[in-house]
Amino acid sequence: AILAGAASIALGTAISFEMKRRNNKVVVTGFGEAATDQGIFWESLNYASLKKLPIIYVCENNNYSTFSPQSKRLSGGGIAERTKAFGVNSKSIFGNDVCLVHTELQNAILNARKNKGPFLLEAFTYRYNGHVGPLSDELVGYRNEKEISFWKKNCPVLLLEKTLIKKKYLNKND
Repeated sequence: AILAGAASIALGTAISFEMKRRNNKVVVTGFGEAATDQGIFWESLNYASLKKLPIIYVCENNNYSTFSPQSKRLSGGGIAERTKAFGVNSKSIFGNDVCLVHTELQNAILNARKNKGPFLLEAFTYRYNGHVGPLSDELVGYRNEKEISFWKKNCPVLLLEKTLIKKKYLNKND
């Protein structure tokens, strides 16, 4: 779990696919937003854009790196917005909507297979437990109860369950 290591590994894999002329294959890599604090992430993104490599970058943005909120580590616009400077298409979405994430990834993969180059999907989500270790870090005081409550009410499992019941794929007894 080297911070931003997934981006460079994905780059190497995509280069390998291109060298072997396996253009129907797409690399999908996931990482937390703190990985974008590392230079190797941006260097990998730049090279992927330059060579129009088939990589889908999925940034799971939970807003925190250990106890540091993103606003104290990153100036200017958001991560998805910054990728556009490298000629990379991107989109920010509510990452707890499983159906939306699936749809966006499906579209991104189809575009990558059409040689449209890399894509970054920034999915806003949350973690309830502490960043380090199995215990909660709520006592540290860097997250407020209103924030935690919002994300618990928008749990991806519960939201998907509601959607499946509404569409009658499940009922409440299931």
